[in-house]
Formats: sequence, structure tokens, C-alpha cells
Amino acid sequence: MRKGGLSVLDQGLFAGANFVINILLARWLAPNDFGAFTLSYSIFLFLGAFYLAAFMEPFLIFAAGRYADRFARYFRLVISWHWLVVTTAALLVATVAGVLFVSGHTGQGMALIGLAVALPFLFQQWFMRTVFYSQVLPAYAAAGSAIFFVLQVGGIVALHSAGMLRPMSAFMVSGLASGCAGLAMHAMLRTVPRMRAAHGEVAAADADHPTFRRQVLADHLAYSKWASGVSVIAWLCANVHYFILTATPGGLAAVGMMKVLDNLLTPFYQCISALGQFLQPIVSSHADNPRRMVSKTWLIAGIWSVIALGAYAFLTIFGEFLLHFLFGPSFVALSGALGVFSLVVFPYAISMALMLGCRAKVRTDLVFLYHLLFSVVLTAAYLVASRGSSTSDEVMGIVWSNLSVRLLFIPVIFALFLRAAYGRPTSTASVGGAAVPCANQR
Repeated sequence: MRKGGLSVLDQGLFAGANFVINILLARWLAPNDFGAFTLSYSIFLFLGAFYLAAFMEPFLIFAAGRYADRFARYFRLVISWHWLVVTTAALLVATVAGVLFVSGHTGQGMALIGLAVALPFLFQQWFMRTVFYSQVLPAYAAAGSAIFFVLQVGGIVALHSAGMLRPMSAFMVSGLASGCAGLAMHAMLRTVPRMRAAHGEVAAADADHPTFRRQVLADHLAYSKWASGVSVIAWLCANVHYFILTATPGGLAAVGMMKVLDNLLTPFYQCISALGQFLQPIVSSHADNPRRMVSKTWLIAGIWSVIALGAYAFLTIFGEFLLHFLFGPSFVALSGALGVFSLVVFPYAISMALMLGCRAKVRTDLVFLYHLLFSVVLTAAYLVASRGSSTSDEVMGIVWSNLSVRLLFIPVIFALFLRAAYGRPTSTASVGGAAVPCANQR
């Protein structure tokens, strides 16, 4: 329970920093600038979907299982790949920013330039948190997130006080805060006895052994084959409405309004995410016993539904006050939309719990199928419902579409969960108490 609490604390600090920043930017930036920041951050999350599938998720599994006895070699190899990939991604973002800047989209281009500078350090912090979670040491991750929180929030406030707050400078502050947090976590890594070997006690040449490199690459590719699709489609579900709203008469202002509503549900989403990261190994440990795995999953779904009830009650009672207090009087008109949107927490909690069971059985193909179908229906609903006569109507259409489609897909994820639990098992190899696809499977 203590480590579960630390996991929630870490996620709260990490997500809380971004939550606070979005509140401050919504208050302090012009509506179009806040919309530009939101779109750029969505692009960052799109790249993060690939990074999550290729680096973080497989590392979390393999570092605690298949490569637990070779953690030093594994860490050194993956961190070297990390810097190669994120540097390339940053150059691509900078190129896109240059094209936008030259074509006259100055505001969006400048925001992407800031993202390009910050990108390697943002992902570095993501990865270092995963390293500690792979060793079940959330306290170290929480310490890094605390550093990130203080530096990012303090930096944004300082920029505003100096009259220098822009989307580009906001990203640069985030990059600086992430870089400092990442360096601190690297230093903390050296103090953990079972992890000291990751910093020099094993020769660098050992991590570069061709056979070992090929084995790790094959494992990561095998895992990310379906997981990358799941991550990208999950990103689409969470961000496509922003891009659809840019094509409406409300434009970037509508994007900013929708982001405000999303921000108020973010603490709930992050709480579920933190608990899921902590509980996934527990559910996975019962993967060979379907009845126990199903009972554990339903228990989690019940607990998360109670959390969802608390979140809904809080937003219903205090929603109008929160909109006024956090974002300003101009956003109080969103209280009606928030009352509907807050109902999303119930189908979200149930769906996320059932996906734990699918992942425990290594049925990422079923998780991918769910997200694929969900994203297609959700996008179609967004396209139809966003055609309002005013900006408020456009946002309300998005809200009703989200709730309706999530409720519609509860039976779908339930059926897929039962298929994963009791269906024909896939060829797997055991890793850390959970099953993962064989690296050499074709």
C-alpha cells in the first residue's frame, strides 16, 4: 500500500505540474496562443505514443523479468537508443516548425520550435521514471517529479512576471525542468545498490555485444508491434477533437475551451493511470489462473468505479466554482458542458480496468482492436457533432459524442476481456510473472 501511495504521489506531482501549467497558460495567454500550445502539446503526445510503446512499456516489463539479472547491460543499451531516437524526433519537429514559420503560421511554428528544443529532455524524464518503476521504487520517481513540479511551475510564473510568457518559452521551461529532474534521477540511480551496476560497474563493451543487442531489439520490436498501434490510436482518441475543432468557426478558441474541460478531468485520468501502472504486475501474476485474474480485474473495476463516483460528485458540486477560480470568469459558461463531460469518468474507469486483464494475458492485439474501433466511431461522431452554430455548441457536441461512444463501447471491451481471459492462449514466454510474446516468434 505504501508503494501504491508513492506511485499515486509521483503521478500526482508529474501530472499536477502539467495540470497547473495548463491552468496558468489558459489564464495568461491569449486564446489563440493557448490553442497553439495545446496543438503543439498534442503533437508531443503523438510522438510520445511511439516512445511509450518502443521504450517505456517494454522496459517496464523486461527490466523486471527477462533482463533482471542483466539490468546494467540492458539499461545502458536502451538509454543509448533513447538519445538517438529523441534527437532525431526533435530535428523532425524543428523541420516542421520551420515549414510552418515560412508559410505564415508564425504562432504555431514558434510553439513547435520550443517543443523541438524541449523534446529530448521531456522524454528523458519519462524514461527515468520508468526505470525506477521497473525496480518497484516509486519514491525515487516521486522525488524527480517533485523537482520537475517546482521548476516548471516556478519557471512559468517567472516568465509571466517578466512579460516573456509565450507558447515557445513555456515549452523551453518544461524542457529545462525535465532535464534537471532527469539529471537528478540519474544521480539517485547511483545510490540504489541493486542498480549501481548500470553506471559503470559493467563494461560498456558488454552492453554493445552484438548478440545481446539483437536480442533486446527483437524483444522490443515484438512487444511494440501491437503496443505502438494501441498507443497511437489511444492518442488519436484523446486528441483528435482538437484538430477537428481547428476547422470549425471557433478555431483555436474552441480548442482552448475544450482543453479547459479536459484539464478538469485530468487528475482523475492520472490517478487511474498511476494505479494501473502499480496494479498491472499484480493482475499479470494471475495470468495463468483465469478465474483469479478475472476476479482481481473486477475488484479493481469496482474500486475504480467508486473513485469515479467521487470524481463525478466533486465536479458536479464544485464545477462552476473551479471554472471561475482556476480559469477565470470567462470560462464559467462551460459549467453545463462540464456537468455532462464529468459522466465520462464511469465508462473510462471500467474500460481501463478491463484492459488490465487483456494486457495481463498479453492480448495487446485485442486492446489494439478495441482502440481501433473506438477511434473510428469516436472520430465520426466528432465530425458530425462539432457542426454547431456557435463555439459553445461545437464544444458541447464534442462532449456528448465522447460520453455516448464510451458508453456504447462498454459491451465491446467486456466481450474482449472475456475472450482474453478464457479464450485460446497465445504462444508466450514468461517474464516476471507475466507472459510476453516470444522474441523469435514469427
